[in-house]
Amino acid sequence: MFTGRIGEILKKLEMARRVPGSEVWFGVSKHQSRLRPPLVESELVAFERHHGVVLPDDYRQFLLLAGDGGAGPYYGIEPLSEWDEWFEEEAESPGFLASPCPLVDNAAARQAWNAAQDRDARLARGVVNPGASPSQAWETFLPGDWSEWGKASINICDQGCTYSARLVVSGEARGRVVYLDAQQWYPPYFVRDLSFIDWYERWLDEAAGGAPPCCFGFDNPAYR
Repeated sequence: MFTGRIGEILKKLEMARRVPGSEVWFGVSKHQSRLRPPLVESELVAFERHHGVVLPDDYRQFLLLAGDGGAGPYYGIEPLSEWDEWFEEEAESPGFLASPCPLVDNAAARQAWNAAQDRDARLARGVVNPGASPSQAWETFLPGDWSEWGKASINICDQGCTYSARLVVSGEARGRVVYLDAQQWYPPYFVRDLSFIDWYERWLDEAAGGAPPCCFGFDNPAYR
C-alpha cells in the first residue's frame, strides 16, 4: 500500500539533501540526511510478538522499505531498537505497548497546551508564580503522571534537551505522533498530521523547499 509513496519519499530525501546550506540545519550533523539500512520482516515480527502489538502499517513499511531510522526532523528518526527511550523502566512492565495509550488529541489536551502558552506570556511580562511546579499551569486540564504518558507509544525522534516525539501504537490515538517534554514544563502536543508518514513527508516537503525545519510540527492550529 505504501510502496509507491515511500519511493517518492526517498526521491524527496535526495532533493532535500541537495538544498544549499542544508548541511548546517539543526540535527543534520547527526543523521547526515541519510537513512539507515531497512529492517527485515522477521525482525519486525519478533518485536511485535514480544510486545503483543502490531505497529501502524505506514511506519512498519517505512522501516522495511526506507530505513530503520536516520534522516528526519530534529536529530532524525531513531532506530526501532531505541523505542523505549525516556521510559526504560516503565517499558519493562508487561503489556506496556499493548495497553491503550492514555494520551488523546481532545479538547482537554488543547486547553492544557493553551494554558501553558498563557503561562509563558505571563512570565514574559514578569508575572512570576514563585515555587510553582512546571505543570501547575495546565495540570487541571490534563492531569496525569509522566510514567503513564509513554504507555503504548514508541520513541521515534530526539528533539533535543528533554523533548522527544513518540508514535502511538495502541489506543484511540494509534498512529498519531505526539511530542513530549520529560520536564513536564509543557503538556503533550499532538502534531496536526494524522499518521507517521504524513508527518515525515511534510517535513521533507518543507526541507526540500529550503525552509530550515528547526521547530517542525509545532503548527497544529488547534494548539495556539
